[in-house]
Amino acid sequence: MPLSRPVSLLARVLAAIAVLVAVLAFGAPQLVEVAAAWPLPVKILATTVSIAPAAFLMGMPFPSGLRRLKERHPPSIRWAWSLNAAASVLGSAGAIFLAIHLGLRVTLLIGGALYLCALMVIAATRAKPAARFPNSR
Repeated sequence: MPLSRPVSLLARVLAAIAVLVAVLAFGAPQLVEVAAAWPLPVKILATTVSIAPAAFLMGMPFPSGLRRLKERHPPSIRWAWSLNAAASVLGSAGAIFLAIHLGLRVTLLIGGALYLCALMVIAATRAKPAARFPNSR
């Protein structure tokens, strides 16, 4: 299976996440200001609708990356799972720390920038051929 199609989709997903997170970073304060007087169920619905597109797309890069990694270096799959688990715990704690000390907007923009960094890694490794490991599972 050629990598060009999945990589292209992965690149679009990463770019879309970065854009959606940036929109949230600049749109959330206005939404909070407008929604302050709304009833709680409406606030919950507005919050869900505003974050759902980015949240949905955020679920795609890891499985796509695993598929790509399996084609390029199968022994690294276990490491990828381990790093994902560690990053999930440390990232959530780090985001809280950053939000407290730098503010929500800056924290969201840093998160969006990290998705752009992932996009740059995909672009930088796109042209490199996948290594073959005959003894790998």
